[in-house]
Amino acid sequence: MGIYNLFPTPILHESKIVSNSLLIRLQKQVKKTKTFHNEIGNTLLHTNHDLFLNKELENILEPYISEFGYQLFGEKKKWIITSIWGNIMKEGGYQHRHCHSNSFISGILYLSLPLGSSLTRFHRREFGGDTFTFSNESGEITEYNNLTVDLNGIKEGDLVLFPSYIIHDVPINKSKSDRITIAFNAVPDTLQNSGYRIGFTRV
Repeated sequence: MGIYNLFPTPILHESKIVSNSLLIRLQKQVKKTKTFHNEIGNTLLHTNHDLFLNKELENILEPYISEFGYQLFGEKKKWIITSIWGNIMKEGGYQHRHCHSNSFISGILYLSLPLGSSLTRFHRREFGGDTFTFSNESGEITEYNNLTVDLNGIKEGDLVLFPSYIIHDVPINKSKSDRITIAFNAVPDTLQNSGYRIGFTRV
């Protein structure tokens, strides 16, 4: 029996893209920077969204974003990181389901993943997407009927890129230590469709 995997969704996972010394510097930078509480409470903290726009990190991320962008749009383009911020998730913290609607590619650089810390979890679209309105809860989970996917095998220093429209969350952090990440959004400099070309610039 042959089964076609139609319209797969790409998720990029690249192992250890930063050196140990840069990893430690970024961890320290997030910890010492002024943060604000997420709306869910004081167990999830964020920095401002323009904190890490420095050429060193941007130069490391750029080739991965460019290659992933080719998979999405079929053309090598110049990509602009529009926002980049640090996240500190304390014990009991979590991030609710959301997507990044103001972007095309979103990414996560994992800085600290202590034992027991939670994984990023992606959600299948519901209601008008690619699922049945009425599902079968008594059956086994397969790759074609699962509603969520946890990113297993992620380690400190790893990078994950995904299309910004994908809904994702982070379950409760059960580690007593902080889970620290850097997240970012990126847009291409131009897109062309139906005889029109639109451009994006950082302001």
